[in-house]
Order: sequence, then C-alpha cells, then structure tokens
Amino acid sequence: MNQVKQSARIHGLLPSVTLVPLSIRPEDQGLADTRINATAFKRPAITSRGGYQFASYYGRDKKLLVARRSFEDPLRWSIFRTPFESRKATDPHTVSVIAVDGDGVLHLSWGMHKSILRYTHSKKPATNDESIEFLDETAASAVPLRRAPITYPEFTAVPASGDLLFMFRTGRAGNGNYHLFRWFVSERRWKALVDTANAALPWISGKPHTPNIAISPYPTNLAFDRLNRIHVAWTWRSGNHAPDVFKGYQSNHNVLYACSGPLTDVPTAPTWHRANGEAYERIDESTAKPVLLLPQGSSLINTWSLTTDDRDEPLIATWFAPRAAQGDHTRQYMLLRKQSEAWIAQQIGTRRAEGSGRLPESSLNEFSMARPVILYEDGYIIVILRDHQNGGRVTAAVKHGGDSHWDFIDLTNENAGLWEPSYDVERFRKDGILSMLYQPSGLGMHSHDVYVLEWNVRDFLRVFRSRA
Repeated sequence: MNQVKQSARIHGLLPSVTLVPLSIRPEDQGLADTRINATAFKRPAITSRGGYQFASYYGRDKKLLVARRSFEDPLRWSIFRTPFESRKATDPHTVSVIAVDGDGVLHLSWGMHKSILRYTHSKKPATNDESIEFLDETAASAVPLRRAPITYPEFTAVPASGDLLFMFRTGRAGNGNYHLFRWFVSERRWKALVDTANAALPWISGKPHTPNIAISPYPTNLAFDRLNRIHVAWTWRSGNHAPDVFKGYQSNHNVLYACSGPLTDVPTAPTWHRANGEAYERIDESTAKPVLLLPQGSSLINTWSLTTDDRDEPLIATWFAPRAAQGDHTRQYMLLRKQSEAWIAQQIGTRRAEGSGRLPESSLNEFSMARPVILYEDGYIIVILRDHQNGGRVTAAVKHGGDSHWDFIDLTNENAGLWEPSYDVERFRKDGILSMLYQPSGLGMHSHDVYVLEWNVRDFLRVFRSRA
C-alpha cells in the first residue's frame, strides 16, 4: 500500500498532507453519486480510541462498511461488511455515525431521515485485531424515543470518562426538537441528559414562542472545554407556514448559545447556562436569548462547527450573507466569537459574487461550498473549507487568534466535488493530527475510493510560526 502525498505552497511553506486509502479493493469503494458519505452532518465519520482508528461509510452496493486500523500499522485498514443499509441511499440525511466507548465497544447509528431509530453496538470490544460483529439493531436499541421520527444522529465522546453523548432531532425541519442522551459505561445504558425523569421531553425545544408558527433548532456539534463543560450554539428555523417570504433554510435566524456545568460521573443532568452565566430552566424560543441577531433571509446554513479556545470560550465557523439586507446575497465564510461580553462576526476571506439574486442552498450545484469545520491549536484558529471558487480543493484558513489576516493553504490539488469535512476529534485533541474521512462525491461517479486525509497541524504550526 502506498501513501499518496500532496503539498500546497504558501509563502514558501510546504505543509505535507497524506492521503491514506481505506478502499484497496473495488468492492470496498464508497458510494459517490450521493453525498451520503461526505456531508457535514456525518458526525463523527471517523474516531479513535485505544490505539485504533475507526470509520464508517456506505459501499458501492449501499451496504454499510466499518473500517479499522491500528496506529502501529497505520497503512493497513481492515474493512468489515455489515448487513445494514440506508432506507434511501440517495438521501444524504441518512448518514452513518460511529463512536467508541471507554470499554472499546463500537456504537453505530445510520440510515434515518424522519424514521425510527437505527442503532446498534459491537458484541464485544473492537479495540483489538479481532473481527467486529454487531448486535441486531433491535436487540441493541436501548435508546429511549426509538419509535419517534429521528434525523441527524450524532455521537460525542466524553473526555476521560469513556462515556458517550448521543444527540438527534425528532420531528421535521421547521417543527422539531433536539434530544440528548448519555451512555454510562459503568451501567451500560443510555439516560436522558435533561433535568427530568421523562426522557421524551426535549433538550432544545422547538416549542414556538409565536402561536401557530412552528420552529426547530439546528445546533452545532457539541464541544467540550478543559473544565469538562459542553458548549453548543444553534439557529432557529421557521416552519413552512411562517407568514413571510422566507422559506426553508432562508428562514434560519439568530445565533443562540448554551454552556453546561461541568459534566460529572454522577448520572444527573448538568445545569445549562446562557452566555451571560444565567441558568436556563428550559431551552426554547422564549427562554434562549440570541447572542447574535441575524434576520431571516441571511442565507445562514443549518449545520455549522464549534470549538473552544485556550480561555474555554466558544469559536464558531459558519457561512451567511452578511450584507443581505443591502441586497448582496453573496455567502461568506464567517467566524463568530465572544469578545468581552459581546459576540462578533468576522469574515473569513472574501468570496466573489455569484449568480443573480438569492440562490437557494438546494440549488448551489456548481456554486457549491462545503460547510466548514473549525479547530483551535496553540493560539491559532483553523477553518477547513472546500469552495468551488477555489477549484473544489480542500483548503485551510489559518490565523493567529489576535490577528485579522487569514492565510489560505490548499491541502489537496483535486476537485472534491460535494465533499464536506468531518474529523477525528479525539486524535486531534491528543496528537494535533487532523484526520478527515475523505471521498470526492457528486462528480458523476457511482463509487470512489475512500481515504483518510491527514495533516499534522501541530508540526505545521511550529514551522508556520517561525516563518510568520
């Protein structure tokens, strides 16, 4: 197996990026005529624990594949075929997501868009070189609300404890709720992470503040800080019966935020706080105060990325049209951050105008942009992008936290089509190495090889800092 190395130049600096193939045989290629393996809400697509790294994706026959490698032999991936498949593989909402708990058990959820829960876990620990076998999905489905219409499953590992969080939406776009559960390894069961014994109650509620106008939250990923607190931000999306001209994603409005108290090993729900430190009794439209006012019609995306800096403050990467009120509907990548007591939005570079008027997100096609991922390492903010205006290459926007200037580094030379980034949070936190599941999609191919795109950010920044 050969490593494929690609480099990109910025001011004489040559960061080395490695593509490690998962799919050596044609039958192990990933489905590529849909974004199902390459969309932003596939979180996580790749994860690691105990010296092993895992990934999941749909194969060319639409069956779900699980890949594993040992970091002691990083070029050798083992592929395990499962009987599981998406209910509709052409629907990119029906992603697969994975997580590994502190016992080494591999958890898997997949194939849902407003449908009943599909979830299972491995029969025994997977952090070894033995074959991976899963329980039947019904036998392992111990998550409450498994009969509700579910979309957007997402796992988050709880640092140090070995527990997992599981977040998903019930309901539908513009009329839904978000729920949050915790897998306690010590008890080997899921519990609702809300301050109630009723697991059917939502964590972030779409209960409307305005009568007869339904809404739903669209959150970022969950991000832990050094104090073991959870940070999350979200936007509201109005239902299709909203009495205005903005429909679908164009009804997204405002930026909301919450931070938990420190997560303990005691099976009780944490207290959630607003940005000013006030405690929430519940989180819905009437209680959540916007930290940034963004009107409907701003082209605000509904899947975005959050991390924390060395002050344990949130950093958010998103896109919207900052001058939409003036008639300029050009989307710009944006950094949102807390500065003193206020929240500010800073533009990441400048994108050229495209199309005419307001272009629907569902019609971007050749104007495609990837929903971004944000990282923080040793004083630097890094945003991973993929934009048709740069030839569809995977690009890193880098700046020191206190600077206004961004440097842009191409991590690949090819057009990745509709690919969007998802990365191994645990490996980046531990080693400073960015591992992303990488498969070009939407380029007219039924299937395509699948890779892990790796970038040693920590080593890169040592050189970058010395030459800045």
